[in-house]
Amino acid sequence: MARILVVDDDPDIRLLLRLELSAEGHTIVEAGDGQAALAELQRAPADLMLLDIMMPVLDGWGVLRSLDPSAPPVVVVTALATHDNQHLEEMLDLGAVDVVVKPFDPGWLVDLVDQVCSLDEAGRAAHRAARLSDARRKAP
Repeated sequence: MARILVVDDDPDIRLLLRLELSAEGHTIVEAGDGQAALAELQRAPADLMLLDIMMPVLDGWGVLRSLDPSAPPVVVVTALATHDNQHLEEMLDLGAVDVVVKPFDPGWLVDLVDQVCSLDEAGRAAHRAARLSDARRKAP
């Protein structure tokens, strides 16, 4: 199973994700802000990162802009995408494989995590491209 870095300043969201994903056999590592997330990635690699956008210290935008090509795939989990489709497009343009809007169905998110973890780099790029195309079609 995968080693997943959950990055969110809300301890309840981290707990929910830890319980749901560890029940499926994943190893969960947590960070409460972007700076702690980048430090954790330096310490030990992850197979996937679930990343909130609105956080203190270093937000998700800063994390996305800081990641290099060796970084794990990122699924953004945020309420921000509900406010403006442009934000969703920007998250995908910055390299997120997908964006999940809070509130979310935990079972659906577990399925998405399993799907993204099973994809190779080309598959993740195709997934991101399809998601970006869909977001652009829905833009006003």
